[in-house]
Amino acid sequence: MALTADAAGNTATSDTGDTFVYDITAPSISDVVPSWGTYLNAAEDNADGTIVVTTADSANGATVTVTGMGVTDTCTVSSNACTVTVAAADLQSLTDGNNLHNQCGINSRCSRKYCNF
Repeated sequence: MALTADAAGNTATSDTGDTFVYDITAPSISDVVPSWGTYLNAAEDNADGTIVVTTADSANGATVTVTGMGVTDTCTVSSNACTVTVAAADLQSLTDGNNLHNQCGINSRCSRKYCNF
């Protein structure tokens, strides 16, 4: 062990026993599954729908933002997944026969990733 001192004479012992892991893996979105499947029908829009977002390498507490259908909703990641609730009123306001392109993104301190469904 080495003993060091600053200009004021304060001493400290060097600590060389600590290690740390520097994780540079960016979080990503691996799957997005709306409760209504590929198509939304008139019976399904009578109740709130959900969108389950599965992430990879995302920290608990990260925020996922899902944007589409004229609304933006967020959920908080726990164990690499979260669920956004889409209000029935928002589902009912959709125009019959239109294709929808939704976007979701995960926000973390180091990156922002997106997927489409």
